[in-house]
Amino acid sequence: AFAGNKAHSGAAIFYTDVASTFPRSFISDARFMGNTPDPTVRMNALIGWTCFPGQYAPEAGVAEGDFDGCLPCLEGYFGLATNLTEPNCESACPPGHFCPTGSWDPQPCANGTYLPSVGAASNQSCIKCPAGRFGELGGAETCEPCSSGSYTDTPGQLACLLCPAGGFCEAEGADTSMV
Repeated sequence: AFAGNKAHSGAAIFYTDVASTFPRSFISDARFMGNTPDPTVRMNALIGWTCFPGQYAPEAGVAEGDFDGCLPCLEGYFGLATNLTEPNCESACPPGHFCPTGSWDPQPCANGTYLPSVGAASNQSCIKCPAGRFGELGGAETCEPCSSGSYTDTPGQLACLLCPAGGFCEAEGADTSMV
């Protein structure tokens, strides 16, 4: 743990390999908290970090702020692999899912919602299925239209309702029952 290091200038760790005679260094299981000034780590030579899924660390340059192990993947992105080196980790969060900071497993939007775009950071990006459509399963890119003979009249439904006796819902995607 590197905690509370205070200096007039510099970093908690300054790594340089002037002679290039040493093999690449590796850092694992490190915690950086309350170090001033930033950057926390300055790397003028390549460092290999042991990062867990949902984390990354640059091989050279700077790492700033407080972090445990490695830095978290940016929100809207995820990383399932270990030892990633870019802040967007492996990929943008797929449609129908959201990825908070440090994600390694994209989270599906709730049942009754959908999300057609990539890179969502929170479940607030998920959109309720409109009337006339339903979302039976979470993680959907689109909502399904109600079949003829059924309808939904409110957004966010998990299933369609059968048209009541004496009414009809002839068209697919009905958002009301006609009497």
